[in-house]
Amino acid sequence: MKKNPGNFAFFQILFLVLPLLLFAKADFKYELHLNKHTAFVNEPIFLTFKVWQTDPKKIMFFEFAPVEDESTFELKLLRQKSNKSLNGTSVTFEYLIFPKKPGKTLLNLFFLVKRTSEERLATNNTGEPVKAKAIDTTDTREVIKPLKLNIKPLPKKVSLVGDYELKVSIDKNQTEVQSPVYLTLILKGVGAIPKNINLKPVIEDVRVFDDEPKVSIHYKKDGVHYEGKFSYALLSEKDFKIPEIEIDGFSYTKNRVYKLKSSPLAISVKPVNIKTLIDERDNPQSIYESFLRFREWFVYLLIFVSGYISAILVSSIRKFGYKRKEGNSFKKEVKSAKDAKTLLKLLLREDSLRYRVWIEKLEIEVYQGGKSNLKEIKKEILKSLA
Repeated sequence: MKKNPGNFAFFQILFLVLPLLLFAKADFKYELHLNKHTAFVNEPIFLTFKVWQTDPKKIMFFEFAPVEDESTFELKLLRQKSNKSLNGTSVTFEYLIFPKKPGKTLLNLFFLVKRTSEERLATNNTGEPVKAKAIDTTDTREVIKPLKLNIKPLPKKVSLVGDYELKVSIDKNQTEVQSPVYLTLILKGVGAIPKNINLKPVIEDVRVFDDEPKVSIHYKKDGVHYEGKFSYALLSEKDFKIPEIEIDGFSYTKNRVYKLKSSPLAISVKPVNIKTLIDERDNPQSIYESFLRFREWFVYLLIFVSGYISAILVSSIRKFGYKRKEGNSFKKEVKSAKDAKTLLKLLLREDSLRYRVWIEKLEIEVYQGGKSNLKEIKKEILKSLA
């Protein structure tokens, strides 16, 4: 077959020009970066995707996100920052990725480019802020090769992944029967959010009341910055011991398993002192000192008698006015208690022994999922105050 020199020259020119045409049509560039391709389960991986347009004459919008698979990854968008300049628009996306399963896997990526023109933009602009989804655009799904990840299993079953610390404190180690001891636990660290954490102590013959935990979570490039404060009130009629607390963790930065462990705390519970007797037999006084003390007490006795007589006169006029006022504040709090937990805390604060019958009923509802007649309990308490 005879070759045509003209056709051959044409194909040579075409193969030389085609790459230049393709390059000229590319109106954007992007950078994709992972801080690691190998990680442990729940170890945070930081992903950065930056895209910018190379043709400033065009109007372009960009959408990007890792494809979420709830069984394989947990995703958190840290930041999406846009910059506009004379050269066009650039957008930076930052994600935290928490792998859930061990093994070699692929992270798929979604990348959409939206293009429009001044003419199409003008027909959609009604004076309100322009939004990419609200205007007429030509959308192109760009293909990005999936990212290969190697996810390693954790060395053992742990509740913490990252570097954490635990602080345990009590307000006192000696108390009385009706006075609770307050236990505070602070769990703080960087990594993944703690899983299956239950710090509530279980102590025989000790009633434990918990408050709402105060948890602070901040997502940053190195992972989750977590701080949880857990508060408990412990009430007992005899001495008890707060057992040690143990939490298993794994530090991916140090590649080692560790254990957070607190020391047991002994609490001494004393009975209520009705009165204190002072024995002064070991401190004899001179006759003169005794006389001065006798005279001092005699003056006090005269003041007491006069005050007693005055009190009788006042009480005969007001009768039981003071007594009626004395529990008004507590009665109002009982009446206004909206739920069982609020009323339980109120009774514990007021007198845990006096109101023990109702406290036990409320505990069953608050901590064991039982049911109680709140209206009837409040009625009985108010009746006991009459």
